[in-house]
Amino acid sequence: MKLPRNLIKRGSTYYYRRQVNNKDHWTSLRTGSYKEAKRLMDEIRTRLVLAKTGFGEAPRIGVKMPDVASVLRFYQGAGCPRKNGKKREGKALQLEENAIKNLTRHLGAKDPRTLTPADWQRYADKRLSEYPDGRGARTIDLEWGTLSSAYRHAIRYQDETGITQKPLPERPARVRITEDVNHCRQYQPKDADELHEIARYFLERQESIRRGSAVFGWLTLLSSMIGQRCSEMLHLRTDASSPEEPGYNDGDHLWLYRSKTHKGTAPFIKIGPELRECLAAHSAWKADNSPLNPWFFPSPRSTDKPVEKSSFQHALARACTNLGLPKRSAHGLRSYYVNVLRSKGVADSEIALRIGHKTAGKLIVETYGEILPIKLDWMPTKKDPAWKPSEGAAAIAKPAFA
Repeated sequence: MKLPRNLIKRGSTYYYRRQVNNKDHWTSLRTGSYKEAKRLMDEIRTRLVLAKTGFGEAPRIGVKMPDVASVLRFYQGAGCPRKNGKKREGKALQLEENAIKNLTRHLGAKDPRTLTPADWQRYADKRLSEYPDGRGARTIDLEWGTLSSAYRHAIRYQDETGITQKPLPERPARVRITEDVNHCRQYQPKDADELHEIARYFLERQESIRRGSAVFGWLTLLSSMIGQRCSEMLHLRTDASSPEEPGYNDGDHLWLYRSKTHKGTAPFIKIGPELRECLAAHSAWKADNSPLNPWFFPSPRSTDKPVEKSSFQHALARACTNLGLPKRSAHGLRSYYVNVLRSKGVADSEIALRIGHKTAGKLIVETYGEILPIKLDWMPTKKDPAWKPSEGAAAIAKPAFA
């Protein structure tokens, strides 16, 4: 196939030649398709002619990323990396890719260097109109995060992308109104009696359909006493042999999972009397029911994996429905931990360090609300703790792979 005079293919990419000051300049068309390269070359020629006659602007020849869609594709092609450079996986990657589709649909043709706050406001208004039920504000705020991450990645490789800075240096005003945001403490147990009622629902199983759910009872109790996020709790192992391994118990401290973002915060929790009693009961249950699985919260279907985070969320929702309780969440258990410490007089600045925040307590108030007027504790007042079977309760069944 004979190529047009000003089109050449080098390797797998087509280039367009034009004269600038009587010198040849070759510009990559960033495509290996002849049909697409021919279309782009004709478009460039047409726009150059129109620009000379006063119609429209000349094409941005030589710009490595001519539109926002290019920035987003570059980010997606790298696996939508996080700040630390690691690729996203699973649901996190899927959410980013969904956001990229929406951003490309509405902003893809924009010049990546000249986005304005007005452009983003039009985008937000357009996206909100696609949610007739009044929802979508939170999604749009997250899509800004995706766009920001895409630019951050492009700037990291600016020699390749030509992107040297974000066009919107300041984050646009959030679409979601702060007053409408629920604090996660709205999804925490109202008191220790309710906490243990939920745990007892899982631990004292009587119906066969709840077989294998005892692990959710332990996760409910220990999440409220340790205060880590559910995903972090699932890193704890019963075979940990040093402080570097999450789950290591030296008798006075339980060593926790800490990611790089937790640097400078407490890597362990001091074991108080309530936690000590619960850990002892959990250890006895684990030895009898799932000794081969090394995880604190073993999967009932596998000998070498922890239970899935999503399965706990669903199980907790079903338990609350069956018990006639308001909605409770895994992060609500973390909130319960925060408010128990507050009830014991621990300052927010100290709590922030314990749970991995580095804001000296500011984020504690924003996330968990102001200090409650009531006092909370980990031990129930109406019944024994959930790890002590009540009279007439069925024995805790072993997981299928015990």
